[in-house]
Amino acid sequence: MATIYGKSLPLEQKRQVRSEKPKTYGLNFPIGIKLRESNFTRGYFCKESGLNLIKGNLKQLFGTFPGERVMLPKYGLDLRQFLFEPLDSDLFDQIREKIREAISINFPTIEIIKLSVVSLDEVNYTGIPGLKITLTFRLRDDVTQVGDVSIKVGV
Repeated sequence: MATIYGKSLPLEQKRQVRSEKPKTYGLNFPIGIKLRESNFTRGYFCKESGLNLIKGNLKQLFGTFPGERVMLPKYGLDLRQFLFEPLDSDLFDQIREKIREAISINFPTIEIIKLSVVSLDEVNYTGIPGLKITLTFRLRDDVTQVGDVSIKVGV
C-alpha cells in the first residue's frame, strides 16, 4: 500500500500509482487437463494467463487445420501437406515459413526467438517419418517471459 509520511493515499491516487499490467485470460488447453494435477480445485474449464495461455494457444494452432474453426477460417496450420514430401532442408524452410506466417497473423503479441524443424527417427504405422517442431518465443510486451513449445507431427 502506498503511503505518504505514514498516511494512506486516497483511492484515486492509488489507482494512478498501480503498476500492474492488465492480464489476458483464456481457457486452459487441453480442456480439463489440470483436473488431475490440482485435485479438482480449479474446475474443468480453468483459466490461464501469460505463458501458459500462449503455450496452449500455440498447441491449438498446430493442431487446427485452416477452415476448421467457423468464425476464424484462416486460423490453423495445414502441416499434413508436407507429410509425403522428401525430408530435406528446402521442405524444412517451407514449414518454418508457414509457421512464422501463421504465428504473425494469429499471435502478434509474441516474438519468435528460435524455430527448429527436424525429422524424427520414429515412424508411424504407415511407415512415414514424423517431424518435431520446437518453438522458443517471448512476449513482446514483457521480454523477460520466455516460453517454448514442442510438437510432434505425423507420429
